[in-house]
Amino acid sequence: MAAITATATASSTSSDRQAAWTRLQTYRRQLAADLIPVQASPQTINTDRAAVAAAEAEVARIEGVRTVTAGKVASTAVQAESAAIASERSSADSQRSSAAVASSAPVPSRSSAAAPASAPAGSRASADTAAVTGLPYGRSLDVTV
Repeated sequence: MAAITATATASSTSSDRQAAWTRLQTYRRQLAADLIPVQASPQTINTDRAAVAAAEAEVARIEGVRTVTAGKVASTAVQAESAAIASERSSADSQRSSAAVASSAPVPSRSSAAAPASAPAGSRASADTAAVTGLPYGRSLDVTV
């Protein structure tokens, strides 16, 4: 900021005082002109506030669209997961029912259920062992009768 000083002496004449006053007014006008860009009229301030409010509304709208889109994606993913679980359950139920039907068949005696000759020693594969697959979450179950 410019500092404006004026000194008056008792020996100064009227013309000197007038010249000092004129310089003071010139400096004051120059200072005011320098500050005009910083100062804004109420109309400019209101226009700027309206522009900021419009920009904030647009940002809120875009965020809302993103939220809705994310919600739809999440909803679709949940529906797909629910369908997959339902499919696994129905598959497991059908396999359980077929396993129940198979278990109601006559069971051969232990003496006749010898391991096949081609099975390696220590192998669990025999006529009285069955594997149940297709359980939820990729699990399987070995059933020995």
